[in-house]
Amino acid sequence: MSDPTDPVLPAPDPRFRAADPGVPATLRPGDRVEVQFLKYDGSPHWRYPAAFLGADRYGDWLGGGAGTVIARPGRRFVWDGDFVLLIPRDRHHVVTLNGPTELVSTEFYVDLTTVPTWHAGDSAADPPRVRAVDLDLDVGRRFSQTEPYLDDEDEFAVHRVVFGYPEELVDAVRAEAALLMTQLRAGTEPFGSVAHAWLARVVGREASDRQRSGSGGGPDPGSADHDRG
Repeated sequence: MSDPTDPVLPAPDPRFRAADPGVPATLRPGDRVEVQFLKYDGSPHWRYPAAFLGADRYGDWLGGGAGTVIARPGRRFVWDGDFVLLIPRDRHHVVTLNGPTELVSTEFYVDLTTVPTWHAGDSAADPPRVRAVDLDLDVGRRFSQTEPYLDDEDEFAVHRVVFGYPEELVDAVRAEAALLMTQLRAGTEPFGSVAHAWLARVVGREASDRQRSGSGGGPDPGSADHDRG
């Protein structure tokens, strides 16, 4: 799916260091990472912390648990369960796999984005960041269902005009969405045992942490289903 002519958008933000694809190689399992989504005009969108889990042929895997705060300007909620993220190296998306909770109906949720980029922290004390421009269109699959769904098509149609998405980017995103629908419907890896194996690492780690702290955990009253479009 990668194409050397794909635009890298928006223009580099002077608030951040230049992209460095070598950042994941410097990380160890458990290291903190900041996940940062932007809109096409460079304005901030969803941001939240996660832990680096490792990497495989599909990309870099991050994870987190109940209590993770996810926020954007004007909105904030607390994740109520375990989750993993897949950050691919050359595709237009970011994958979230949610663990089952009482409040979450979506198992896989895939944000269509520019190809994610890695950035070193601004100082030694700052965690590295993975950044992507959210392009509105999303693909999801609910628990106990095999048929995926396309989400936020109306928002994608509006923003492609408002923000002036280039036609080649629109075509790339639509092609990526169609491919993801096929993969999710068939359960093609990594949307099968691979993603769930990474989630199992988070579940085991979170359970161990709760046992050590003597806390039973549980959903936060402010939690919400994780549609982050």
